[in-house]
Amino acid sequence: MPTPFDQLLKDLQAAQGEPAALALVTFDFTVSKDPLLKEAATAAAIPHWFDTLSLAALLPEHAAQADYLMEQLKALPMVERYERGTGDPAWNVHEATRLALRDRLWQSDPEHFKALSRRAAAAYGRADDTAPDFVLTCEHLYHQLAGQTDEGDVAMERVAGNWRGRFHTERLQTLSRLLEELLAARPAPPLLPRGQGLSHQAIADARENHQPVPVTVASLIKAEALFRTLAASAPANGACQRDLSVSLNKLGDLAVAQGDLAGALRSYTEAKTIAERLAVTDPANATWQRDLSVSLNKLGDLAVAQGDLAGAFRSFTESKSINERLAARDPANDSRQRDLSVSLNKLGDLAVAQGDLAGALICFTEDKTIAERLAASDPANAQWQRDLWMSDGKLGDVAAAQKNIPAALVYWTRANEITSRLAASDPSNAQLQRDLSISLEKLGDLAVAQGDLAGALRSFTESKTIHERLAARDPANAQWQRGLSLNCWLIAAKVFQPQKLWAEALALMEQSLSITERLAASEPTNVEWQNDVKVDRDLVEKLRTKVTGK
Repeated sequence: MPTPFDQLLKDLQAAQGEPAALALVTFDFTVSKDPLLKEAATAAAIPHWFDTLSLAALLPEHAAQADYLMEQLKALPMVERYERGTGDPAWNVHEATRLALRDRLWQSDPEHFKALSRRAAAAYGRADDTAPDFVLTCEHLYHQLAGQTDEGDVAMERVAGNWRGRFHTERLQTLSRLLEELLAARPAPPLLPRGQGLSHQAIADARENHQPVPVTVASLIKAEALFRTLAASAPANGACQRDLSVSLNKLGDLAVAQGDLAGALRSYTEAKTIAERLAVTDPANATWQRDLSVSLNKLGDLAVAQGDLAGAFRSFTESKSINERLAARDPANDSRQRDLSVSLNKLGDLAVAQGDLAGALICFTEDKTIAERLAASDPANAQWQRDLWMSDGKLGDVAAAQKNIPAALVYWTRANEITSRLAASDPSNAQLQRDLSISLEKLGDLAVAQGDLAGALRSFTESKTIHERLAARDPANAQWQRGLSLNCWLIAAKVFQPQKLWAEALALMEQSLSITERLAASEPTNVEWQNDVKVDRDLVEKLRTKVTGK
């Protein structure tokens, strides 16, 4: 009769070196003599970490034995101490074993898997996008989705959207890593089809400007395919049609970023067709009316990029009309007021592009009235404070274009005060740091216009320091690298050159050229980056001539 050890050797040979199979063989052998411990360890593998309270929630029928089971689990070789960063003691099943146990349970008993996931969702926080411990929110959403609850889909869409709107990149990336794990589960992701689509979209949002574009494209294409299938299966279901429209808009955004304006037009046009159809079927549905305004804005932006300013004006004006109606219908709804503010900004920018500074001033002033009211109503709302920063900045740009430098300086000084507070309140938020760098660049330009080169140098240098930190934090982020290159150029061309500090200017321009050459080599078809290289090379050659005298 074979001994347990003989059986272990046989099972190990059958695993053929496959990590997941080996993990399961080791686990089964370790807990083979204690069915309750095996049940507890399997339940503990559902979350990423566990403690006594969460273990009791996962196994309510054995809650009275939670302390005993906890001590037994801690003694297992595949369980280790987990550092949550909160000081609270916790443990987790080793990653390879945890994933193997989850996949096996999902394949062998999906209903029990879903039940445990729902218990875990209840034990690990709630869908609170403002919670300081956002990791708990991510864990809750992870289990809601794995438990295949409709509430999970809705909560994840809301939380991910709010984090994206507030530029909480770190939170989105944490959620993204958990969603990738769910989508990689075998034999198939333990997610409802809509949850899968939303997960792919959230992953793409988290990767934006942080991962190679092809990876983002793949996520968005998968999302669009899922939503298209759902929409085709339920043509009368407005929610399914809306999901498809949203995914098409995201593909359109990506096409714009890649310079594929024709592809963007196809995606945006199909999204608008869906939005129009939904808006007509239910004129009282504010969400569907707003979706139509979003589609019109995207088509307007695309028209601007194509040089069709008349077409852009038509789209932006129609969008503004929708948002005016929605804002008037629900004056207490801050989001509706903000949508109207966005429309005014679009029309203001278009007026600037057409040389109509008086018209732009009217739009931006009305926009600022809304932004001030929202910012005053909730000083802790970073998005609304940022909107006010943008309003002051746009008015500052109009004043500068009208050669009213003192007025421009007032606006941009106020804008800089706002974004300085925001950046200091959230140092890890790259977008807010980037906003601060923009304010400093604008103040630097205004200092140059006043002949204050020392002041310009201080502002440009502070902006350069910000971009150096951002570029070092994320070397693959082309936006941060290009920003650093621009800062080098600003100091060299606008501060050092006028003072004939040729050697100092040359050193900065050589740094800028090194950056632009790397960017251009990474994307040879990017015309803008190729032009950056040409501009930098020309200035470097001129400066070398000044330095060497040859």
